[in-house]
Amino acid sequence: MSNVYSNASFAVMSVMHSRARDNLEHWVGSTCFIQRKPEDNYGQITVQSFSLGNPYNLEKLDFDVQARFDANVAPTIQNLLTDHVTGNVAVSNSNISVVSMKADGTVITP
Repeated sequence: MSNVYSNASFAVMSVMHSRARDNLEHWVGSTCFIQRKPEDNYGQITVQSFSLGNPYNLEKLDFDVQARFDANVAPTIQNLLTDHVTGNVAVSNSNISVVSMKADGTVITP
């Protein structure tokens, strides 16, 4: 499922960079597309973006070098997901997104 990183809690399926339009060499951040596990409980893809100057001190090389991703980005994502689960927040579908689906398109039934 993952081509970037996977553990028992989540898989990072893709990482995309954002660059300045007037200078494509200027990195302004990266976005990770995450599948929570087990997939039956978390059908949606979670998106987490980290901009230049983010509070986690992540930089472009953290998203380009696998060892740095594993050491720096993955633990940050794990902490963010854990905070979201244990925090005072409940997540539900909106009125225009009444059905949750797995990445393969099958409907998740409660």
